[in-house]
Amino acid sequence: MMAKISRANHFWSWTMLLFSCILCTRASSICSKFSLVIHKGHCANLSSTLPYFVNFCSAHNGTMDERCCLNADSLLGLDLSSCNLHNFTSATVTGQNSNLTVDIVLLALAPNNPKLKLPSPEAFIGQINLQQLLMPKLIGCPTGWSEQTTSIAFDNDFDAINNDTEEFIRCLPPPNPCLSDDACPVNTSSQCTLTGPGLFACPCQSGWTGYKCLRSSQPFPYPIFGIGWAGSALAACLIGWLLERRGIVKVNSAGMVATVQDDHSD
Repeated sequence: MMAKISRANHFWSWTMLLFSCILCTRASSICSKFSLVIHKGHCANLSSTLPYFVNFCSAHNGTMDERCCLNADSLLGLDLSSCNLHNFTSATVTGQNSNLTVDIVLLALAPNNPKLKLPSPEAFIGQINLQQLLMPKLIGCPTGWSEQTTSIAFDNDFDAINNDTEEFIRCLPPPNPCLSDDACPVNTSSQCTLTGPGLFACPCQSGWTGYKCLRSSQPFPYPIFGIGWAGSALAACLIGWLLERRGIVKVNSAGMVATVQDDHSD
């Protein structure tokens, strides 16, 4: 009997261990302070080893936390290189800390993500401050993004870092579409709102709704309408009563109103 119990406990122990390993390979911690995890991926190193990313963080007075560059309570940079990524969407990385301010300026999706597919522009929705994206050379930049080849202030050794062994390029986001006058329909009550790099929406301004924001969302002013209608009816009745009193009009027994005319004989 004891042998059966021992084998059962041994079986469940191995089952739980296997289940834990599966979870570890599907969700890897990338930022301990803000409990950020990457889903369906496994990062080769706990901390960032990408020189470009480390230099960026130092230039922005940030501090490294595993694969995150932090500035106070803001997340400035995220290094997802060598994380076995196949796809990147807005749900790839999630956090459990409500105090986190997502203000990502640099996102590294390369190098060493050989199976990564080209992300769609909608994958970066919500990242309105994203200024640089590191992508594999073989994939290139997402639609609308442009490759930057010149060196920048915080990285004078970019050419040495970005060699054939690293295989990543820097991508710059599309221009802000809200700077264009024709982003949203003209002569409407909508306003252009940036929702991500090269992405925008045209929500209605306060007090307007419907197609092209042409319908007022304010409730119908029934009290004002009722008072105006009652006042007009009362004024009409008062005028009729005065005219009848002066003999200008006369109401017969059938309720018909007739004009009274004086007969003058020559």
